[in-house]
Amino acid sequence: MGPGLGIYGRAMKVKSIANFKLHKRGNAPHEYEDAFKVNEDYLRVAVADGATESSFSREWAEILVNKSIDSPVDELIHRWDEFLGECRNDFYNEVRAAHPVLPWHSEYKLNIEGSFSSLVVVNIDKEERSYLTLAVGDSCFFLVKMGSVLSDREFFPWQKKYRRRWESLPINKFSWDLSPGYLIKSKRSFFYTPGGGGRSKKLRMKHIRQLLSGGSRIMEEKEKVSAGELVDSFPIRSSSDFNNRPLLIGSLSNRECRFIRGEKRFFDRGVYRLYMMTDALALWFMKMVEAGDRLPWAELDGIVGKEEFEDYIEALRDSGEIRNDDVTLIILEIIN
Repeated sequence: MGPGLGIYGRAMKVKSIANFKLHKRGNAPHEYEDAFKVNEDYLRVAVADGATESSFSREWAEILVNKSIDSPVDELIHRWDEFLGECRNDFYNEVRAAHPVLPWHSEYKLNIEGSFSSLVVVNIDKEERSYLTLAVGDSCFFLVKMGSVLSDREFFPWQKKYRRRWESLPINKFSWDLSPGYLIKSKRSFFYTPGGGGRSKKLRMKHIRQLLSGGSRIMEEKEKVSAGELVDSFPIRSSSDFNNRPLLIGSLSNRECRFIRGEKRFFDRGVYRLYMMTDALALWFMKMVEAGDRLPWAELDGIVGKEEFEDYIEALRDSGEIRNDDVTLIILEIIN
């Protein structure tokens, strides 16, 4: 058996599926204060959420993710204090280089109050077929084992696992002034086609959500749905664990910082999706899991491209399902 083939006689495969980000509504794109980094060579991923209330939080978050993936998570755990010292020095030097002279209030925030950020890091070991996580704060890691099941639940059209470029779904009734017809999903868009024939109309994702919020059913028959099972969440285990004052990493040396270490876990045979996200989307994700009537990972998997992601997040904001904050989403696929 060759190196890295393990008990299954084949090498583990890991590939990046999506890296999405969106700034807080009302802010400019350059005011986005999250940060993320994917090291595909060493299979390390880090996501951080800079605290809005502090100065230079984006710079602090970027330094944390960049330095945290330089070493394996187990090494990072053992040299945590050294790691923080390096990050703090780099942060101070970077801010000083970019801003040699600061107003007095910015000096106060930099030297007296400091900057703050959450951090979650995962390290995948292809040889051991395992992963190890570390976190401070409420940016989250979710792991889903994928699988198809028969289901008669109502579900959104992007929860369908489309295996061909085109596939249509019957629509039984509408809250809009549209006759019964079909939703057709192409590689990048949704289209409505009248049941009796006629010209197709392109629909944006927010239109689909408006349609469904009016009580329309997408399916009544049993269909094969990409379901999957949430097998791990870290460091948050339930939506009640989120609060307005999470523990964060401070940029000043007088700020004590405790991390949470996840247990080393091993992959069984199968296909997994790994989702890493900042707190606004993570809270929504966990609430959907707890409610049990929607599959949040299936909805996220169906998003294709930056524009669809932005439309989807804006629709969630409009409906009040997530609060208005910076949003970051990283998706990896692991085939073991």
